[in-house]
Amino acid sequence: MIEVEELRRKLIENKNELLSASCKNKVLNAKIEESKLEVELKNSESTIQNLTSSLLDKETRLQILTEENEILKSEILKKEKEKNKANNGALAAAESARAAEQEALKRLGYLTEDAEKNRRKAARVTKQLDAAQAAYSEMEADLRRLKVQLDQWRYAAFLGLCRRWTSE
Repeated sequence: MIEVEELRRKLIENKNELLSASCKNKVLNAKIEESKLEVELKNSESTIQNLTSSLLDKETRLQILTEENEILKSEILKKEKEKNKANNGALAAAESARAAEQEALKRLGYLTEDAEKNRRKAARVTKQLDAAQAAYSEMEADLRRLKVQLDQWRYAAFLGLCRRWTSE
């Protein structure tokens, strides 16, 4: 019995040690997780700082480019005004050229329309010609058949007359 008591005592000690080790393990795991999270937080903070710095640089660059763009726009407007003053005569000539072009396009449209009408008329006449040729071919075939029938009737009449003469 003493041995059983001794074994029970050792078992209880082992359980206590196991529970103690398990608690220590949980604490250590929590500390490790906390350390990982701290490292991740520091990395995130560093990334945020880098992104913030990059954003500020880009905003500064954007501001500079916007100002340069405005300057260039004002220069372009000045040059366009100067061009407009110099090109008023050219614009009038261009307008008259456009009017002439419009007139030529109208004429071209009329000519194209006439050509289309002529093409349709030619197609219609071609169809009529084809139909007439087909009818002519049919009539020729009918005439040939009639000629053959006529020859047959003549031959039959001739044979009939020959029989009559020979029978008389």
